[in-house]
Amino acid sequence: MVFNPSDRCKIVSETFPAFTLCDSPLLFVNKFKYLGHIIDHSFSDDSDINRDIRTLFTRTNVLCRRMLTSCES
Repeated sequence: MVFNPSDRCKIVSETFPAFTLCDSPLLFVNKFKYLGHIIDHSFSDDSDINRDIRTLFTRTNVLCRRMLTSCES
C-alpha cells in the first residue's frame, strides 16, 4: 500500500517500481486488514465502520429471528 502525502506538491512519483519477494512481484492494494481493522490508502475508516454496521445488523436479525421463533412455540 502506498500512502500519498496530504500536500499534493510533495508527491515524488505517481508510479513505483515493482517490489519483489523471492522473485515474486508484490501487488499494491487500496485497503487491507490489520489487527482486525480495515485500513485504506486515504486513512479513512469508512470501510471499517461499514463492516461493523453490517455485523450489527446481522446479529440483530439473528436475535430477532430467535425471539420470534421462541415466542411462536
